[in-house]
Amino acid sequence: MLCSLRLGNTVKSEPESLEICNNGARKVQGRAAFFSRDEFAFVSDRLGQPAIWLADLKRRFVEPLTQPAADEADYGPATLPEADGHFAFFRIIGSGRPHLYVGRLREAIQPLTISKAYGDQPWFLPGTSRLVFHSRRTGDDGVFQQEAAQGAPAFRLGVEDERTSFVTPFPSPNGSHIVFASAASGSSQIWVMRADGSNRQQLTFAPTPACFPAWSPMGRAIVFVRGDPQAERPTGSLWRMVLDAC
Repeated sequence: MLCSLRLGNTVKSEPESLEICNNGARKVQGRAAFFSRDEFAFVSDRLGQPAIWLADLKRRFVEPLTQPAADEADYGPATLPEADGHFAFFRIIGSGRPHLYVGRLREAIQPLTISKAYGDQPWFLPGTSRLVFHSRRTGDDGVFQQEAAQGAPAFRLGVEDERTSFVTPFPSPNGSHIVFASAASGSSQIWVMRADGSNRQQLTFAPTPACFPAWSPMGRAIVFVRGDPQAERPTGSLWRMVLDAC
């Protein structure tokens, strides 16, 4: 369920349910991605299959951005606000591998990856039309970068096997670094590297796994989940780490 929160100078209001997004859906899930202050993409199954939807809070309506078939499901929207409505997501067909797609508001979507060159968990590098994403196309878990255009080559950022399918790479606000989850040192922990894959550094070392990192808008902190999303009874709590400026 999606909710909203208004912040004043001294008073916080209670969250309110975004019923225009939640109505008719059994599940609204994942991370919303904003095109502007009042427009964002999100995942909903209100028409049956999980699909990417657009919410316009100012005009109070929602509409589908993707229309997956009965054996398809769409997840993980990412947006590029400065590029006039560009967005990316990944689609799973049946029990197959996830593939990246790109589109533009109210235009046809196009596959970005095909055949064995698959990927998921995309996010745009700020100020560019390039995506960072996770893929097992080389037989292990890696972080890749690719221009969001059909036929563009993909480049792996480093040779390390991250050893988790929940890599979820997330660029810093200035695009210079990427924070991600990796189990290369044992359990899943939070790591950071330069946008070209160099200078990898491990940030968390707790015995509890850490995953799903996101960078703060000013680039001074990272929020992540500490817990095990793959456990029989998944666990998780939010943690924050303050960093030196990148």
